[in-house]
Amino acid sequence: MSVNIEEALHILVVEDNIGDFVLIEEYLKEHIRAPYLWHSRTLAQAKNLLAQGPKLDLILLDLSLPDAEGEFLVNEILALTGDSVLIVLTGNTNKAFGVKTLGMGVSDYLLKDDLTASQLYKSIAYSLERKRFNRRLQENYERYEVVTKATSDAIWDHDFSLGKTYIAGNGFKNLFGYDLVNEYIDDSFWESRLHPDDRERVVNLLAGTINNESITQASHEYRFLKSNGQYAHVNDRFFIIRQEGKAVRILGAKQDMTRQKEEQQEKERMIQELIQNNNDLRQFSYITSHNLRGPIANLLGLTALTEHYNVEDPTLKRILQGIQKATVMFDETIRDLTAVLQVKDRPSIPREDIEIASVLSKVMQQCEPQIKETGADIKIDLGEEKLINYNKAYLESIFMNLVSNAIKYRSPERSLELMISARHNESTTEIRFRDNGLGIDTDLYKDRLFGLYQRFNDRKEGKGLGLFLVKSQMEALNGSIELESKPGKGSTFVLQFSR
Repeated sequence: MSVNIEEALHILVVEDNIGDFVLIEEYLKEHIRAPYLWHSRTLAQAKNLLAQGPKLDLILLDLSLPDAEGEFLVNEILALTGDSVLIVLTGNTNKAFGVKTLGMGVSDYLLKDDLTASQLYKSIAYSLERKRFNRRLQENYERYEVVTKATSDAIWDHDFSLGKTYIAGNGFKNLFGYDLVNEYIDDSFWESRLHPDDRERVVNLLAGTINNESITQASHEYRFLKSNGQYAHVNDRFFIIRQEGKAVRILGAKQDMTRQKEEQQEKERMIQELIQNNNDLRQFSYITSHNLRGPIANLLGLTALTEHYNVEDPTLKRILQGIQKATVMFDETIRDLTAVLQVKDRPSIPREDIEIASVLSKVMQQCEPQIKETGADIKIDLGEEKLINYNKAYLESIFMNLVSNAIKYRSPERSLELMISARHNESTTEIRFRDNGLGIDTDLYKDRLFGLYQRFNDRKEGKGLGLFLVKSQMEALNGSIELESKPGKGSTFVLQFSR
């Protein structure tokens, strides 16, 4: 005995001829390991059994019973089969109707006179497999329906055999205003709503994509006319289903990219404005560093000449002194602005590996007179890693400004203590300058701390340029600076260098 179907099957045989039933039972046992059989000889018996609710995998139905036959019988059984497979058994005289039953929902029909164990087995195996396939197909369809309801995209399905496109879900209505849910649409609908400037390009692209057998997925961007007369920027993504290289279906999803497109256009407009502003800044930098330097140099020379003349008129003397002072201040301002512009207007700033200790040593030498005069106590702890990748001139300027700033704004009530420390991790190097000086009310001045010409202590001389330069030089190379400070409690400048 050969066994081909391993699982246990629950089978109802509706057959009034006891001899045919016995033969069918033998055929089933020949190929099925564990058939559980029920037998009904009439429609009434079958209906009574089915009403009791046994879970059946298969029903074998004779088309001629004592109390029913033909189409009526098939419909009565189909109404009660549920998820069971139904195979009809017919004589040669009912062959034409046996074929007709396939359209009624029957899985297969078999001619009794030609029936063999092998034929019965093949029919059952095929029918059960088709039932499983249909069940998976239904589950996929249900998932597909859920996806179309959950997504905001416009889902479409083009069938080349029909030459039409099926619209699934409400995405198309929600995005573009066309109420086409669960409808088939002609190709002319799509082409007529493409923007005139995009139509030829998109049609040619789509044709080329479909005809290229190696392409199974693609996306196109174009403008699509909405029901309100406005055009939406669309990103259309789709998958091509092919048979032997020929496209048979396309499944796609349209996204309305109008908002993203407008944001991109606004971003590009802002970039253009920034480019123009940078160009204006370069022009201003040139005017500042060249056109104004000549007149200022002349003024400085002329005012210097007045020192060699004895001016007796006190009013004129004060006027000349005022002009000389104003000219010197003007010259200093131009030099400051030139220094700022040189930082802001460098498109490419060279970097190199620098020894932090070496730069600090150079700064300490330059500040040595002030350090000795004030008796400042400066301690340095750079940790294990000694190098930093930065611009050397910028790093010297930053350190010089912060050290001189600590000396300038020391507290008269105590000796200056300045601690310079470094901490390293995978992405940054952090260097801190912590002093016990006068401190700043960061809550009060938080919006002005690193502004140009901002001063926070009237008792100390300064132009308010140093911290602005430090911040500019740090940000020019993707670094940052923060200040932690309180009046009378000192200040800590935290520098973050990107590694």
